[in-house]
Amino acid sequence: MTRLWCLDTNVLVSGLVFQGPEQVLIRPLQHYREPILWFPTLESELQEVLARKFELTDVDWPSVFPRGTRMVVPEAPPDLIKQAIEDLRDPKDGPILAAARFYKADFLVTGDRDLLVLAPMEKTLRILTTKEVSCQNLGQDIACNHEIPPGPYNPSRRPADPQG
Repeated sequence: MTRLWCLDTNVLVSGLVFQGPEQVLIRPLQHYREPILWFPTLESELQEVLARKFELTDVDWPSVFPRGTRMVVPEAPPDLIKQAIEDLRDPKDGPILAAARFYKADFLVTGDRDLLVLAPMEKTLRILTTKEVSCQNLGQDIACNHEIPPGPYNPSRRPADPQG
């Protein structure tokens, strides 16, 4: 069963740059083709954070996430983004919530409390932390009995995430 994952920017950054639970989630997705929802606002924010915090620019996304691992889509419709913003304290979170709802993601994985507080009210979208994903073994069955090869993009020389 293929599931659609929507990963918040903080999860993607942590998973790409640090060793920790986010990387444990992302690595199997990179290799076993459960798609990650990918849209312009997410990519811009991700590029901005990687450049500002880690001086990483010009990331070749197709090499980081091989064919089939990103479901590249346009932004969710503006009226749905507006509705999502009304549900949130921080309007910057509107596009990811709207995209996850509109494209019917199975999971929105985030560390953002403003999104996590909505979890009990969502009817079909499961909003979870990375820890909840691993505790429920939602990502484990992807990697079961597979040796995951080294990722194409993993600056593992960086120290572990102190918040991870």
